[in-house]
Amino acid sequence: MKQPNSHQGDLLKHWLVIHSLEAYAQHPDMIGCKPKEPKSRQPADGRFDDIRRGDKIVYYARGDKVIVGIFEVVSDYPPEYLEADPQWGEELVYRIEPDLLPPKGRYLDFDALMKDPSLKFDLFPDKRGERWRYQIWGHTCRPMTKNDFELIHKQIQRLRIEPEKAVAVTPGEKIGAPLGGDLLFEPTDETGVVCLFSKYHKKLGFPFIKRIRSAFPDAEVLDDKGEPKFVEFEFNSSSYKAHGHDRDPKRCDFLVCWTHDWSDMPPALEDSLEIIPLQEALADILGR
Repeated sequence: MKQPNSHQGDLLKHWLVIHSLEAYAQHPDMIGCKPKEPKSRQPADGRFDDIRRGDKIVYYARGDKVIVGIFEVVSDYPPEYLEADPQWGEELVYRIEPDLLPPKGRYLDFDALMKDPSLKFDLFPDKRGERWRYQIWGHTCRPMTKNDFELIHKQIQRLRIEPEKAVAVTPGEKIGAPLGGDLLFEPTDETGVVCLFSKYHKKLGFPFIKRIRSAFPDAEVLDDKGEPKFVEFEFNSSSYKAHGHDRDPKRCDFLVCWTHDWSDMPPALEDSLEIIPLQEALADILGR
């Protein structure tokens, strides 16, 4: 009979858990998953509910595309509910302890493993380009075969013998969370905001784009009445002030950003500048 809190013998499972280096820095002793609904004890990723004490975790950091290490789940089922964690907010979590780690401060380059034709993974049968990402896209965890787990285990053991082959990550080009639509992942900079606006400008209320340029303001568009309007693009709305654009409130009509974090807008701008945070607007457009 299956035990509620742990696996017995061959019931032991291996998991690829998809988090980030930031999440690991915040809680190196936890893996987590958002609830399906607020205050729910049901995880958004249903497979997270299948994890049990004693299972082995391969901790993958998306964005940097590295393996942090192998861990063991040390807490019982069901996952612990965190109502308002300072870093993670509302979260369902299991406690973990290190089982096998690369040399301190270094990681296993997972992207390099995917590009190595001699390495075959059951979870990633198609490694061409970056198609392997579709196997983990939108997931918090994926079950691994014993073959895949042992392959990762051997690669980390090798790094402990040959530490010069481990990577010390300097966060570089990042990839956002899954988005859907033509842009698969959320933007991480202003360029992504421009891309999304160019794709969805009609649904955002601007039938035509007249021009996009490098000078302020970034774009001239026509609204649904055919009136010309000026648009500035920023990743965060607060960057509008940081770049000094707030000094001339009459030169721009719309600020299109990914997130609206500008809490101290001057009254003159509140009256003349409309902010369109795409993170919220596209949630309705894409049905997220």
